[in-house]
Amino acid sequence: MAHNLVVVESPAKAKTIEKYLGKDYKVLASVGHVRDLPESSLGVTVENGFALEYVVNEDKQKVIEGIAKAAKKAGSVYLATDYDREGEAIAWHVAEACAIPADKRRRVTFTEITRRAVTEAIENPRDIDFRLVDAQQARRAIDRLVGYPVSQLLWKKIRYGLSAGRVQSPALRLIVEREREIRAFLPVEYWTLAALLQTDAGGSFLANLIQIGDRRIPTKIDPDSETDASRRLATGAEAEAVKAALEGASFAVEDVRTKEQRRIPQAPFITSTFQQEASRKLGLSARRAMGLAQRLYEGGYITYMRTDSTAMAAEAVAEAAGLIKASFGERYWAGRYKQHDKKVAGAQEAHECIRPTGIARPRRDVEAEIRADGGRDSEAMVKVYDLVWKRAVASLMSPAVYDQVSVDIAATPRTANPVRHLFRATGSTLRFDGFIRIYLESTDDEEEAEGGRLPALTVRQVLQLLELRPEQHFTQPPPRYTEASLIKELEERGIGRPSTYATIMGTLVEEKRDYTRMNNRRFMPTDTGEVATDFLVRYFGDHFMDYEFTSDMESHLDEVADGRYTYRPMVETFYRPLQDRLMKGAEVPKEEITTEATDQVCPECGSPMVVKLGKRGKFLGCTNYPECRKTMPMLGQEREGPELLDEKCPECGSQLARRMGRFGPFVGCSTYPECKYIQKKPRTSTGQPCPKCTEDPCKACKSSKFKGEPGELIERFGKRGKFYGCSHYPSCRHTQNADPREAPAPATASAG
Repeated sequence: MAHNLVVVESPAKAKTIEKYLGKDYKVLASVGHVRDLPESSLGVTVENGFALEYVVNEDKQKVIEGIAKAAKKAGSVYLATDYDREGEAIAWHVAEACAIPADKRRRVTFTEITRRAVTEAIENPRDIDFRLVDAQQARRAIDRLVGYPVSQLLWKKIRYGLSAGRVQSPALRLIVEREREIRAFLPVEYWTLAALLQTDAGGSFLANLIQIGDRRIPTKIDPDSETDASRRLATGAEAEAVKAALEGASFAVEDVRTKEQRRIPQAPFITSTFQQEASRKLGLSARRAMGLAQRLYEGGYITYMRTDSTAMAAEAVAEAAGLIKASFGERYWAGRYKQHDKKVAGAQEAHECIRPTGIARPRRDVEAEIRADGGRDSEAMVKVYDLVWKRAVASLMSPAVYDQVSVDIAATPRTANPVRHLFRATGSTLRFDGFIRIYLESTDDEEEAEGGRLPALTVRQVLQLLELRPEQHFTQPPPRYTEASLIKELEERGIGRPSTYATIMGTLVEEKRDYTRMNNRRFMPTDTGEVATDFLVRYFGDHFMDYEFTSDMESHLDEVADGRYTYRPMVETFYRPLQDRLMKGAEVPKEEITTEATDQVCPECGSPMVVKLGKRGKFLGCTNYPECRKTMPMLGQEREGPELLDEKCPECGSQLARRMGRFGPFVGCSTYPECKYIQKKPRTSTGQPCPKCTEDPCKACKSSKFKGEPGELIERFGKRGKFYGCSHYPSCRHTQNADPREAPAPATASAG
């Protein structure tokens, strides 16, 4: 019989740990939180110092009974829940709910589930850290004090089912404000002029016009810069005039500048950067990425995935050193960079970065194990492991080294009083690949590509002009947020914690709330999202809807965790101002929030029409309701406005625009209806196999073309919006509404 009991959160984690500890230890799982605040009431007793009223979750009664029974027989009870505030609180809840005596309980933590780490933790137990428990309870209390009453206020003033949260609502505000920036944006036309030049040796390259006399010519316009706007080539006629002036001009190299550029690798992953890269490189939502990482952690493949620290254990660094030197050579090894040792502002406990637990283990062997253990998610788990491995190893490799060349070319027109025209060409050649041999960080938006290799050039060298190429451009509005860029923005503003971002991203796109929709993997607010945000900013704009206020609140939670601030005064500081704003918000009539006056008249009764907010967004309704029930769609008012693109219509040469139609977003000519060109939309594969083909192969699966491979689920659009269908259609007619890339994530902390 086991003499000691170990309690962890998940059965998968329990199974892995039990292998390492042997027969003297029994490992049980709490399966997340065993107690929580009640769903049907506030659960915070304000008059009793903001005491929290916990109730045992219905589905955890048997779990508690099992742990309590085993604890009575055990000599020691090791509470091995996760190494963060949430884990510390779960350990305390288990001890309280199961009545584990203080002299029996031992708190142990580890950031990786390996034999060494688990054994060391068991040998070095500590007490429960009540500062961390208080910090978690303070966050839980504040989230409930915001979420419960403010959500109820939204139900009364807008519609049932909406929610508000300390982090969720400021995040929605960012999305709404960005959308309004896009709508208000006025594109500015500008032109560039490129010269295709050739040397006597036959080498050709492009150079851009950057100056005419004393006038600097921008090759890219900053929409907020009046200087750029005044100096630009504003029209095609102006660009053609410059081109004509340069016909027959002589071109000669005026200056050649060379320099070495060293690019260092990014730090290993923390939670937020992992979520961003998983979105960019793998197309995973934050919730899905964290769920897969959780399974890899519980299986002992990677370290703990909720962390603010880029630190890496000395043993892991030494292991990586041997791997890098053996695989790539001594010159590829760099070790830790000083830049990577900077602590993230507001970081919580001193965790390690996210890294593989066995960096030097052959990836092929590890991935085979994951495939054997991962079930239907095995391929996605392999991709996440590969991403974590590459980022961790690359962070210790040598910088990439580039040779950068910048060449200025003077063009002299053949006129009586020639005006000097200056062109510039840039080139970049990779001299040493360093870390980019295995990994290169992605970005959300396309960056201007660095120039390629230039031919050998010397000062005063004469060049031959082959062609002058004028090109039209338009300034672009700021892009809508992706999950990755929104997480980055929240982190930079200090709003929320990376461990809660996955939950927040999921809440923002939940259909029952109807706050946002995803358009090309970017957040676009709905009418409901905008109305809710306007209401919350109006009455709570200097409280939890204020970005700085919310950031300061995170700092106060850190102070509670450090013992510099205590639970009650911290929660009270937040609560008192909130009450005043709740009272003011309750006084405003619902009609004032959900209706807007217009100058339109009802075509049936002649009464004024107003804009109303319904379940499907805004519409025009008669003020004489219910006597007159006339309603009208908001025709001619494309909510998000056409988004002008820096692309030309292949049929008429006008600018293309992204619009919203009956079946979702599409790209068409901006001059519609004069030009009715619509760009064909490529089908987007989700990378997930068709479940029907997997269980019962269709005719196409069995064909020689596919050789037994099941179809993939592809995004499609129909009369009722987006759905997912099998790529083997019509052989397989399987369809579904649920995104196959999404899967329920394990229970995590929520910041509302």
